[in-house]
Amino acid sequence: MNTANPQTRMTSDEFLVWAEGQGNSKFELHDGVVVSKGEPLDGAPMAMAGERRRHSIVKLNVTRALDTVTLPCRVHVDGIAVRVSSDVTFIPDVLVDCGEQSDMDSMIADLPIIVVEVLSRSTAHLDLGRKLEGYFAVPSVRHYLLVDPHDRRVIHHRRDTDVIATSIQSTGDLHLTPPGLSISVGDLWTGLPDEEAAV
Repeated sequence: MNTANPQTRMTSDEFLVWAEGQGNSKFELHDGVVVSKGEPLDGAPMAMAGERRRHSIVKLNVTRALDTVTLPCRVHVDGIAVRVSSDVTFIPDVLVDCGEQSDMDSMIADLPIIVVEVLSRSTAHLDLGRKLEGYFAVPSVRHYLLVDPHDRRVIHHRRDTDVIATSIQSTGDLHLTPPGLSISVGDLWTGLPDEEAAV
């Protein structure tokens, strides 16, 4: 674990108070343990420091695509947390919150509907496994998007009555209801080099 992280276990409430004083650093809470976002849970050194350009470009594209959502829903990028349980708090790359928005100092999504993680090689195992189960433990979450900038595809997990349905798209439109918007998968790759496109 990053030595700057506290060594004592925390609740989600304690974590949010602590995280507020950490500036622009990105942390999450996993079973009461603070980890740097992207840090392997076994405490091994991170495979990369910070975001790579590809990840950053795609995250911005996702934010722009979702920013067509109508009020009271709002799009947030980085920093707004999804409280999964009393000792688990995740901070997705992008989310759509359709809950109360008046408290400008709040770090918690009141009613997260869509959560998005842009996959990187160092975090894919966590995003595809533990976070899938965790996000859907939150009753309001209807869509979990895993955006893969390397293979240029979106893995869309959606709550469908009592089951989680999964689809994978590389082209076409992605329909997200609720809250009732569609985004073009192709737009998510804007700004990436053409030669990187999957064959």
